[in-house]
Amino acid sequence: MLASFSRHWRRVSVVTIGLVVAVALVAPPAGAHFRASISHIWHHIQGKADKRYLRYEANVPSGKTLTGTWEASVIATGTNDAAEDAISFTLPLSQAPTVKVVPTVGPLPAGCSGTLTQPGAAAGNLCIFVGWNTNTTTPGNIAGTYKAETGGEGATRNGTVVFVNAAAAGLVETGGSYAVTAPRSGTPRPIVSTSSKKGAGS
Repeated sequence: MLASFSRHWRRVSVVTIGLVVAVALVAPPAGAHFRASISHIWHHIQGKADKRYLRYEANVPSGKTLTGTWEASVIATGTNDAAEDAISFTLPLSQAPTVKVVPTVGPLPAGCSGTLTQPGAAAGNLCIFVGWNTNTTTPGNIAGTYKAETGGEGATRNGTVVFVNAAAAGLVETGGSYAVTAPRSGTPRPIVSTSSKKGAGS
């Protein structure tokens, strides 16, 4: 009787294992179903996602404005040591902008608008607003700007470097804001000087 009972459970075990294997072979893998679901969802949202988030890949769109802040400081060892800070645009412009500087007490040059906290610029212009400075040779202003890539005066499609020179040894500080607006289609390329400009000690 014991032997008969043992044979019976062996048959039950074999049948059970067979059923499990059959279900595994017929049912699709959970991972495959998940991948199919993700592919289906992405098929529906891809077009909208591409248009909304990938439309500004190359340059800042024509007429669009970027704004930001800048600050420079240095412990000068003597007169004319330079404090400088790079302004880097989030995306390059289609062409280099014309640099305009707005001193602490004004006036606003042509092509610039707004205030220190809400700077504005007309198409094709980079307006640098000076908020404050300490121990500089140009109170309420900056000494100039230059191209990080070449050292020439002005800005490139990617940005510019702002600098001031020390009036005496010690802490030199300056800061402000900026706005740059991409040239509109057909805007003539500005003429930018390529002469060297950095002060002594820079």
